[in-house]
Amino acid sequence: MKKICVSVVGSGQLHEINIEAGTTAGDILRGLNLSDYLLSRNPSADFFANAESVYDKVAEGQKLFASTKATVGGEVFDFLVDSFVQHFTGKRAVQRVTISPVQPLTVSSGSGRISHNNPIRRQPLPYWQEHGWSRKGNIYQGNYQTRYGAYQGWIEERSPYQISFYILDPPQAVLSSSHGTCFQPRGDRWFNIHMSQMPKDVSSGIVAVERLIAECFRTGR
Repeated sequence: MKKICVSVVGSGQLHEINIEAGTTAGDILRGLNLSDYLLSRNPSADFFANAESVYDKVAEGQKLFASTKATVGGEVFDFLVDSFVQHFTGKRAVQRVTISPVQPLTVSSGSGRISHNNPIRRQPLPYWQEHGWSRKGNIYQGNYQTRYGAYQGWIEERSPYQISFYILDPPQAVLSSSHGTCFQPRGDRWFNIHMSQMPKDVSSGIVAVERLIAECFRTGR
C-alpha cells in the first residue's frame, strides 16, 4: 500500500489516496470521479495510459496531477487521443468536476473500490495561481514554465468559452516545429496561440502550452 496525492489542475483540489499493487491510472481516476481526466507525474510530463499500472512508478507521498486535454493547433498531442475520453461536442457541455468528500481514499486494483479514513488537507489553488500567475479582471499574466525555460505570457478570458493565450518571443524550437503556424505573430513580439480545441479553463490551457513547448524541445517536431 502506498499513499499518494492527486492534484486536480484547474480547481487545485488535492486528494490523498492509498493505492494497492497493480492499481492503474484508470482505477485512480474512476475512484476520484475524474473519468474525463488524464493522470501524469507533473503537468508537463507524458500522461499515464488508463490501463497502465501506477503503483511501481510512484514513490510514497508522491504528488500526481489530473488534467483535462486542451489542444494547441491541429496536431499537437494527437498521440493522446486514443486514451482520452472526448468530452467536447461542439458546445461546452461538460461541467466542472467537483468532489465534496474531504477524506482520503483507498483505491484497489481493477475494482474502483473506495474506503474512507481520516479527514485530509486540501489546497484549493488553481494551477495558474499555484504557479505564480496573477489576475486582474479577466487578464492573467505569468510564465509558461517548462524544464527548458520559462516564457512570458498573458491570457484574456472574455468568457468561460472564449479564452485567448499569448506568449512573448516563443522559442525557435517551437516556431520551427510542425506547430509553428499555430503561433501567430501580432507584430509586437507577442504571438497569439491558436487552440483548435478550447480548454475548459485557464489552467488547462496553460498546461497545454507548457506541454507543447516541452514536446517540441524533446522531439524537435
